[in-house]
Amino acid sequence: MADKQGRFVILDTTLAKTDATLIDELSGRQGDNGRIVYFALKDGQFPHDLTGQDVQLEVKDSAGKVKVIHGINERVSDEGGLFNLIIPTEVYQASGDVQEAYLAVVDVKGVKITSIPIAFTVFENGIIISANASQDYLSSVDKMIADAYKKIDDLTTYYDTLNDKIDDLTNAVNKNQVALLDSDNTFSKSLTVKGGISADLHGTADKAKTANDSDNFAGHSYEDALGHEAFRRGTRFFAHRGAQVIAPENSLPALKKVNNHSGYEIDIHQTSDGRWVVMHDGNIDRMTSKKGAISSYTFDQLRNIPISKGSSAGRYMASELVIPSLEEALIVAKDKRLTPVIEIKKDSTDNYTSASYDSLVTIIKKFNVEKEMMFISFDYNSLVEVKKRLPLVEVSYLTSDFTQDLIYKAVALGVNSGIDADYTNSHFNERNVQLAHDAGLKVGAWTTQDDSQRNKLLGMGVDFITTNSLSGELRYAELTLQNGWKNNSDQTHLYSYVTEIAPGKILVRFSIYGGDRTHHTIVANIPDWASPNAQVWAPASVRIDKGVSLGTFDIAHPHNDYVSQAVLSVGLNWDDVTNNDARHWVSGEVVYYI
Repeated sequence: MADKQGRFVILDTTLAKTDATLIDELSGRQGDNGRIVYFALKDGQFPHDLTGQDVQLEVKDSAGKVKVIHGINERVSDEGGLFNLIIPTEVYQASGDVQEAYLAVVDVKGVKITSIPIAFTVFENGIIISANASQDYLSSVDKMIADAYKKIDDLTTYYDTLNDKIDDLTNAVNKNQVALLDSDNTFSKSLTVKGGISADLHGTADKAKTANDSDNFAGHSYEDALGHEAFRRGTRFFAHRGAQVIAPENSLPALKKVNNHSGYEIDIHQTSDGRWVVMHDGNIDRMTSKKGAISSYTFDQLRNIPISKGSSAGRYMASELVIPSLEEALIVAKDKRLTPVIEIKKDSTDNYTSASYDSLVTIIKKFNVEKEMMFISFDYNSLVEVKKRLPLVEVSYLTSDFTQDLIYKAVALGVNSGIDADYTNSHFNERNVQLAHDAGLKVGAWTTQDDSQRNKLLGMGVDFITTNSLSGELRYAELTLQNGWKNNSDQTHLYSYVTEIAPGKILVRFSIYGGDRTHHTIVANIPDWASPNAQVWAPASVRIDKGVSLGTFDIAHPHNDYVSQAVLSVGLNWDDVTNNDARHWVSGEVVYYI
């Protein structure tokens, strides 16, 4: 029986066997007309490209009549091999199993490229028994009874033979010559399995690398079983081009400063000498002092052109801001246990070959991150090329829209695939997210600027979110200062902020000057997600003319008498200083649980 991919019947053009594939979706009753059947043509594990080709259905029915149905009705995706046929009433005239049937792929001249043998059944439409027909029916019943008596006689002989075989089998079991259930079994010779395999994944079944697609592991296919957990536990957040708020995008410092997210998203291009490097644009114009396409430079030439633009570029040494190789980015990912999401960029200046994708896969295998990463791309062919080499790797088709056709294309990429869409598009809605999930896809959303869309996207059930914010699974928010207080930027790179450092564990840090120093004056509101269960008091450093004195600060509980939500407020000894210049700052930090 044919495998299914959503509503599509999968047919493999490369199957080396002559028996026909049973397609229940083609079966119907006499007189049926206009049945629509969806097909997914594949060449092994990969979609068959129908560009410039057509498909026809050839049938010899149970009465020996030949019918040929020409032409695809709807081309869902030529690249994905997805289409449907309308089956006319002529196919459903003679009842019974069809004698022969083929799905044939033809070129523009009608020359047959390949034929896939199939089978289906036409059922009788109703049971009408006349007097004569009833007699024929009763006669056939009498014959069946007579045949049954003959078979009963034959069973006597069979029983004697079977009894002897049971005795032989019992002796073999007693001599440990067969495999036993609920027992350890050792096979000293090779073991050939023609059917499916069912196994407990906690054992060694996942090592069966040569298992067929039809094999079954604890209720899941082999491919599903190998999908890594990074995309199966809640909604994941990925830092867009690294922590680009506090370091230049796609730089090593930006990757190393990712702390609140599951991983980071980076962009890659290939140099003229075949090295993969990390940069968003196909040229170096925007991020360096030089100009030109990445593909026009060798790797060594690029290493002498540091990143000089972007967030806080002046805070880092030139040696830290070399244009990273993909290998260096993966070293950071492994060191910090982050999931790398690698976007294969394909600009007009990029000319990738088969060798390009071979070298990319070689790097992934070297670092052994196939089950700990994701490839994404707007260039569909790049994902196809990756899947040819790494069939089980997570991939996600980057799109600006979110339509059924794009979902079909993503499905055609195979197991462990998804669609990563612009969340601001009008088609990014709960219905399409559900349709993608129903088709077996992961759904990603790009690119949020802050945390304001968090609950909306979580409510849609998305699987991962690419964000420019420092807030990921562990939340982060800068404090909005009140009552004249200002950030003392010379004292901290991140100014004043609140963040989760572990689930339910909060860090508040600030360095400020210039505000109202009256006790209990509100300095900033604390977000609801960081609201403590009880009042928090902590030490503060108060800069005075001759040094630093010790003070305190408060984080008031939202049910305190003077606040309706959690706030950071002025504590004791802040009024030791009356000056409001930046030299007379107050700083503090505290960790508490919610």
